[in-house]
Amino acid sequence: MNIAQLLVDTSRKHPQKKALVFKNKPYSFSQLDSVSNQYAGLLSTTYGIKKGAHIGILLNNCPEYIFSIFAILKTGAVVVPINR
Repeated sequence: MNIAQLLVDTSRKHPQKKALVFKNKPYSFSQLDSVSNQYAGLLSTTYGIKKGAHIGILLNNCPEYIFSIFAILKTGAVVVPINR
């Protein structure tokens, strides 16, 4: 089991529980799973991202950063965080 699968399992068991809070806005496990699935689909179909690819992320701290990490992992690719 990897962290992306753990998110899927947690989303099924506790869909309405808070997964993260950003600027007082909560995001449930269900939302995190759903949005990361949308991002993963986009990465796969539009950009052709495949298992084993290395994908860099350069974002400020925000929900989209977390969505992107899980999306990349769901495609089977490797997350490469980039700091400024």
